[in-house]
Amino acid sequence: MDDTLDHQTLAKFTSIENMHSFSTLTPDVLLSDGAKYVADRGGAYWLMDKIALHQVINDEYHIEEFQHWTLWVDNAFMGKLECEDGNENIIFREFIDYVYFPLRVLDLYATKWGKKTLIMLPGEYGD
Repeated sequence: MDDTLDHQTLAKFTSIENMHSFSTLTPDVLLSDGAKYVADRGGAYWLMDKIALHQVINDEYHIEEFQHWTLWVDNAFMGKLECEDGNENIIFREFIDYVYFPLRVLDLYATKWGKKTLIMLPGEYGD
């Protein structure tokens, strides 16, 4: 993990420049530069995998055009991951026994990008 993973740095990701493949298990799910930065600097490929796998194994998520994913980590490193559909309807919730991640809260969006799904930071959305 890198100490440059903070909300001020993440706010600098304001547009989609590149899209990155990251898993042979989910080739139709891509990461924006910002999401890749989080995965690289925060050791969070596990998080990207969780989001990506829901796109391919569960039709409920796959049909959603927009998903808002939030990871919360408390001081005891216990986590909660939630997905909502953009209309404040929770469609997924998971409690995680141990999460080593430098931020206490992280928001990510997953949206349809043609036939693919793109995971991005909120500041990159709407580009």
